[in-house]
Amino acid sequence: MKLWPVEILNQKKWVFAERRENSLWFHWKGCTYVLPLEEPRNRNRKGQQNPASGRILAPMPGRVTKISAREGDSVTAGTTLVIMEAMKMEYTLAAETSGSIEKVSCQVGDQVSLGQELVRMQPLSQPLSHSDSNN
Repeated sequence: MKLWPVEILNQKKWVFAERRENSLWFHWKGCTYVLPLEEPRNRNRKGQQNPASGRILAPMPGRVTKISAREGDSVTAGTTLVIMEAMKMEYTLAAETSGSIEKVSCQVGDQVSLGQELVRMQPLSQPLSHSDSNN
């Protein structure tokens, strides 16, 4: 990541930013933001992909300090999956949806890069409504 000057609310600020594939990742005031470059209105403010994708990504470069997820585990939305440390701050990465853990792609102590997949989940399917279950 590089330090870039930006103007926010008519004030010059410095943020850490990096372009990854079709998005711009930047860090400001303790949060990581992802702005898709092809569709700016679809902002994702947690540094993760679409929650339905089940991909938990590193919001910035850092070191994995704890992993609570194990392959095969069932988790609910909000369950802590990974804790990482970056820029002397601790980041808790949680499941955005309920589902099962398909793959854990990191280990405690790993140095991870911005946008690196740490955990992949299989989100739970929407339950059938009563009217859908009747043939």
